Amino acid sequence: MSIYEMEAPASTGGKYLKFRDGDKHRIRMFGDPVSYEATFEGQDPRVQFASLCLFRNADALESEVKVFQFGWTIQKALKALAKDADWGEPTDYDIEIHATGEKLERKYNVVPKPKKDLSKADAKLVFDCEWDLKSLVTPNETRPRETAPGKDPFEDE
Repeated sequence: MSIYEMEAPASTGGKYLKFRDGDKHRIRMFGDPVSYEATFEGQDPRVQFASLCLFRNADALESEVKVFQFGWTIQKALKALAKDADWGEPTDYDIEIHATGEKLERKYNVVPKPKKDLSKADAKLVFDCEWDLKSLVTPNETRPRETAPGKDPFEDE
């Protein structure tokens, strides 16, 4: 394959999971999600959600922990899965999220994957994760804080 045919690597935004048009990310959520009010320029405040997740990059052999922020579109899909007797709690299985479109026109397709136990390496990542998700989000911010008064969960890295 020519180098000109290669896709750019997924935009994962460092510690924060990010989506670009056409991205398809496979994740396993863990821990308790949080909700917060986000203010976007020129718009009324709205409720957003955040969760910690294992991000499974197809190009890497290992998962990594990310902060996953999402709005009502994804929250409604997760709620429907949680209420479905065949699926249940979304932390019990991987979820694939496919993003299409740009900015306000972006659409998300949320697809649950068959339930299976975490690998030992992934279970260790979850067990060892000490990030305090609540400290990453505050009212009236558009995204989790990367630096903030008090303990920054990434400062030791």
